[in-house]
Amino acid sequence: MAGGALMTTEVQAVLEFWFGPGDEDLESIRTQSDLWWNAEPAVDEQIRDRFGALHRAVVNGERDGWLATPEGRLAAIIVVDQFSRHLFRGDRQSYAWQALGQQLCMDGIAAGADLQLSPIRRIFFYLPLEHAESLDDQARSVSLNRQLVAEASEPFRSQFENYLGYALEYQQVIQRFGRFPHRNALLGRENTAEECAYLGLSEDSPGASPSA
Repeated sequence: MAGGALMTTEVQAVLEFWFGPGDEDLESIRTQSDLWWNAEPAVDEQIRDRFGALHRAVVNGERDGWLATPEGRLAAIIVVDQFSRHLFRGDRQSYAWQALGQQLCMDGIAAGADLQLSPIRRIFFYLPLEHAESLDDQARSVSLNRQLVAEASEPFRSQFENYLGYALEYQQVIQRFGRFPHRNALLGRENTAEECAYLGLSEDSPGASPSA
């Protein structure tokens, strides 16, 4: 298979796995939500089997050709930002490519690539900013999610309002702590007394499982 055809096939495989093969109607979004937001060991294993090698190629810069199209850039963002969390759940490596995901996102926004995608796909295009331990990135995430709500038609608006709610919650955590306390244990960071109270831990506890 020629290089261009292989690249297209790989991008399609990532996007169809993540968004489903059909139209992005409300029912398909609800169906895919189990994949998107729930921590299921069986899904982690499926991603490991299907996309483990592809993840290594993407983070090593071997699929930079994907970035020439909005769909390809989105696929790269999903591999870096989402698949990393499945492949390395419970391991500090799940956060190893945060900066790469954020750069892919910001470069794409600067080029207008995000605006060529459907609203639900833009949610995942912007997620690296929501995952960032940065006030500026969090502010950008909230602004972009507000824009999606403003643009959404019924019956999708309530779904995007829900996503905005999560973006606001993440922003509030970073405003309060400057980082996500749930990551401290995996990243070897010592909890402050305030973070222990927030996590429901005693002050000598090393941390808790990550959720952000």
